[in-house]
Amino acid sequence: MIVSFIRYSLVYLLLFVTAVASSQVEEEQNELVKVCRPILLRLNVLFLLDGSGSVSGRTFGLQMKMLNKIANMMQIGKNESRIAVMQYAGYTRLEFGFEDHQDINALMESLRNIRHMSGTTKTGKAMLRALDVFGKAKRNDEHGVSQESMAPRSPVDRILCWSKFQRQRS
Repeated sequence: MIVSFIRYSLVYLLLFVTAVASSQVEEEQNELVKVCRPILLRLNVLFLLDGSGSVSGRTFGLQMKMLNKIANMMQIGKNESRIAVMQYAGYTRLEFGFEDHQDINALMESLRNIRHMSGTTKTGKAMLRALDVFGKAKRNDEHGVSQESMAPRSPVDRILCWSKFQRQRS
């Protein structure tokens, strides 16, 4: 299953990293932001939120804030990009799937309703479940749709689109 998934899907694991508040960089000057924006491709993007107890309410809020920013950079719709959100702690919960929203307004409303779970941290099980969600969401009838995974880690301030950034630097 994993080999098949890798063969038929383009997957990047985009990690959120900590940025010290005193070293914030303006978006216009940040090379990573320039590389990652705007998102014009048709994508299936799965956000895997860390909802464990070690993630404070403030940190979870930062994850949600970043998720909102990324979603607003995308064209959301049935024939455009689609977003799914999962949250994990001791178990993994599908907050909503790829088929659940046909426009940005409905998506943003669902994002506002996500609440922090708390509990232990079972990242491995969550990632396996994410593979399953991707497998079921594959658009077999469409070409040119990339499958992307974003796994925020706490605390969150900015996104690193590392592999894309590295390719452009080479």
